[in-house]
Amino acid sequence: MGITGATAPTPAQITATRIAKTAGMAGVPILPEEIAAKTASAQRAAALKAKMATQLLPAPTKLTKPVPEVGDVFRKQTADMEKLIATTTAQERAQNALNKSLLQGAGNFETFGAKIGQITTRFTAYLISLKAIFAVQQAFFSSLKFIFEFDSALVEVQKILHLLPTQLQQTSNELFGIANATGKSVLIVAESFNGFIRAGLGTDEALKRTQAAMITMNATGLDVVESTQLITSALTVYKGELKDGIAAVDALTVADTMSAASAGEIARAFLRSGAAAEAIGVSYKELNGIIAGTMEASQLSGSTIGAALKTIFANLASNSEQLRTTANVWGANILAGEDLYVVLQKLSAIYPTLSKQRVAEINQIIAGKRRFTELSSLLGNFGKIQNIVAEEMIGRAHV
Repeated sequence: MGITGATAPTPAQITATRIAKTAGMAGVPILPEEIAAKTASAQRAAALKAKMATQLLPAPTKLTKPVPEVGDVFRKQTADMEKLIATTTAQERAQNALNKSLLQGAGNFETFGAKIGQITTRFTAYLISLKAIFAVQQAFFSSLKFIFEFDSALVEVQKILHLLPTQLQQTSNELFGIANATGKSVLIVAESFNGFIRAGLGTDEALKRTQAAMITMNATGLDVVESTQLITSALTVYKGELKDGIAAVDALTVADTMSAASAGEIARAFLRSGAAAEAIGVSYKELNGIIAGTMEASQLSGSTIGAALKTIFANLASNSEQLRTTANVWGANILAGEDLYVVLQKLSAIYPTLSKQRVAEINQIIAGKRRFTELSSLLGNFGKIQNIVAEEMIGRAHV
């Protein structure tokens, strides 16, 4: 125990005491200066050591848990490793089981796919068979419909012509021959044929015109009714000029080839103007040329051109004397009773030289109030009209 009230010795004092004891035990006298120097050196060393301890060593921490021993750590690591091995083994087993299931599933899927392929093949074959059956059924009903319609057409023929059975069979064969030759349905051929016999024609002539009507359909694009009407009209109106229906078709195709007008539109214009043209002396070939040239210059439809020409031809007939007197003043030199085609040719020669006032007078005499465009196109393109007519005359071997 220490004395109460005494102060603790300083590090320097402790160091000096130790130095003195050491020197005394060694029997070596030591001077006070030496003691002071060594004491100061010891003090510096102690201060330096204390400073280094403060700077380098961390403050001591209080342990909250006891430090485990090495054996405990090893046992824990061993237990963790065993758990990891057990987990890995279980995962491998699960992976193997999954792979086995996938292989089995793949085999089943392949088998299922093969079954699906077989089912699809059979179903496709069934559909094809069903389609074939349906096509046969449709063909059967179409054949029944055809037989019924063709039989009805022959009944109509028999009502009008009162043919013998052998004659009716021969007529039927002829209709099939026309159908094969022209590429048309025999029902269409029969329809055209019936149209001709209803017009009063005999069997032979009706068959000839029916063939011409089918050729007209192919050449012009007209339907069976229009083609039948065209052949009937052309051979009725121009019966003294046209030998047969083929001649009428030939003239149409020449006009179609040599102009921008189509044969179908030329035919439609003819149906509207043919009778009026023939009445004033315009021939079939001249009319086809006039229609084609006027249509090319005006770009108007066949029905419009036909209606306009009907008016123009009527005015040429009724106002011929007034036209001749007026036009001759301007140098046309039209003769009394001259052919109307020649009159148009002479008017076309002076037409480009006339003033607007004189053109208006000519138009008023010939075209009336509504057909100025068509008359101007006719007279302005008359050179093309003449070329078409000349070509028709060369190429029409049937006339």
